[in-house]
Amino acid sequence: MYEQLAKEFILISNDIYKFQKNKIKLNLRGEASILIYLNKNDNELNITPGDLSNKLNIKTARVAALLNNLEYKNLIRRRVNKNDRRKIIIDLTIQGKEKAEELKNVHLNKTSLILEKFGINDAKEVIRLTKKLKTILESIDCED
Repeated sequence: MYEQLAKEFILISNDIYKFQKNKIKLNLRGEASILIYLNKNDNELNITPGDLSNKLNIKTARVAALLNNLEYKNLIRRRVNKNDRRKIIIDLTIQGKEKAEELKNVHLNKTSLILEKFGINDAKEVIRLTKKLKTILESIDCED
C-alpha cells in the first residue's frame, strides 16, 4: 500500500520540482541561495565559503564558482579574517543586499500566489503537512 503511494509521491514531487524550476523560477540553489543566506545571517560575522557549502549543501567547488560570479557582479566582497589570515570572509555589498531583498520578495510573492490558489483552509493544511513532513524527514535516516 505505502509503496504505491511512495511511487506516486515521488512522481508528483519530481513534476513539482521541474515545474518550479522551469516555469516559476524559484530556484534558490545557486547565486540566489548564497545572497539570501548572507542577507538573512547578516548579524553572523565571519561567514566563510566552507560555511556556505555546509549550510546550503552545495559542493565547495560550486560555492567557489558562485562566489567568483557574485564578486564579478559586485554583489559580494571577500576579505581576509583579521584573527585567522588563512580564512576568507564573505560579505554582501550594498548592491548585494538590495539584490538579496529583491530575490526574497520575489520568492515570497510567488509562494503567496501559490498558497492563495489553495484557499485559506487548504493553504493552512499544506503548511501543516509540510511541517509534519519536515519533522518526519528529520527523524529518519535517508542516507541508505
